[in-house]
Amino acid sequence: MEINRKRIAYYMLPCLLIWVMYLASFYPALMTNDSFAQLMQIESGKFSDWHPVFHTWLIMLIRMIWDSPAAVAIVQILALALIWGYGMYCLEAKGVSRHIIWVVTLLFALSPVNGILSISLWKDTLYSSFLLLFCICIFNLVTTEGKWLKSMPHTVLFTVAILGTIFFRHNGFPVFIVTMFFLIWVYLKKTKSLLLLALTVACFYLVFTRPVYHYLQVKPSSASEALAIPMQQFAMVINENGKLKESQTNYLQTIMPLSLWKENYNPYWVDKLKFAKEYNPDAMLENPEKFLKMWGGIGLQNPDLYIKAFLKQTSIVWQIPQEGYTFYFVTNTVPNQFGVENKSLNKNLTEMLNSVLVYTRDHMKEMIWRPATYNILTLFFMFIGFLRNGWKMWLVILPIVLNTGVIMAAIPAQDFRYLFANTLIAYFALLVAFVKDKKEEDAA
Repeated sequence: MEINRKRIAYYMLPCLLIWVMYLASFYPALMTNDSFAQLMQIESGKFSDWHPVFHTWLIMLIRMIWDSPAAVAIVQILALALIWGYGMYCLEAKGVSRHIIWVVTLLFALSPVNGILSISLWKDTLYSSFLLLFCICIFNLVTTEGKWLKSMPHTVLFTVAILGTIFFRHNGFPVFIVTMFFLIWVYLKKTKSLLLLALTVACFYLVFTRPVYHYLQVKPSSASEALAIPMQQFAMVINENGKLKESQTNYLQTIMPLSLWKENYNPYWVDKLKFAKEYNPDAMLENPEKFLKMWGGIGLQNPDLYIKAFLKQTSIVWQIPQEGYTFYFVTNTVPNQFGVENKSLNKNLTEMLNSVLVYTRDHMKEMIWRPATYNILTLFFMFIGFLRNGWKMWLVILPIVLNTGVIMAAIPAQDFRYLFANTLIAYFALLVAFVKDKKEEDAA
């Protein structure tokens, strides 16, 4: 069936109109140290995979067309709006009422979360957008019993969704691998193209991130970035005067003096430990076997403190009442060597949107700015979808569930942007709850 581009454009329109207002209010875009680190790589020509290099290259390509942060922000706005519009078109095609779709679309467009993050130049924005597209493609696959992928345009779209997922954040590749394993297991008899697609993309990813990156002298990201949870667990044991043998104490001292472990410990934020001048990650990385032995041994002696540290560090995922530090959003670009400064193209509009952001952060944070809220709502809505359409509906949110699990394994801080994708899928899941299996309707 030919895609009705006008219907997609209609559902895009509210998002475009409202998010452009955010861009006009905080022009040319919102940037932090992470954003400028990528610009510095582009300027120097020396690339690091600390931030996924594909995302850095995309920024470089956009700058060739228009050398302004606003150009990147516009691409982010267009990408998320287009993906949302396509998703709404798919739901409409499955019989969801247009009135309901429009109500949810307006909520989606008006959400201050989507408005401010759509113009924040982080890899998380595009990654989350493509993860949403990945879920929408799986929805089409599930509701057609695999037939959707027999169309070449659909195969291309699915491939684009996967490429955006695996190349815009490092945790995207394991999400892709596990998701495709389950999809192939369920639908291999329906379409062999899933297996071919998975193998092709996996080979392309491995070739590009190994020999090609090596040839282009892309500096790999440090393995210490994945040690946030063990670091917090060590710090909790030291802070709470847990059980430590002399050999374990000596080992922890090689990473950082015990007094500084206590001084820099924040149960919700590992950066004070990770960026302390005395922090020596090589003590863990040079001998992984010794690290695992020490980490496991200290954990066996202090299981309650390990669990406590893990739950506090990952509370943004599962706990709605907020405790401790959480980073929500920025409304001013950090001082930088590129001379980028925010200016308002309409002061009244800027004041209004600032008020909305501050009010929702201060008075509605558990409802608007807490990923755990969206996670619980998504599970509830998908449970309804499961009751109405069968267990395969759970496959629709599998990439989000896996992404959340990967993030929980290494989350460095309570940053809202890490779980931006979880907020996007919640709106889509709400509408999936209204989808009714046509086979059952025909049989009734």
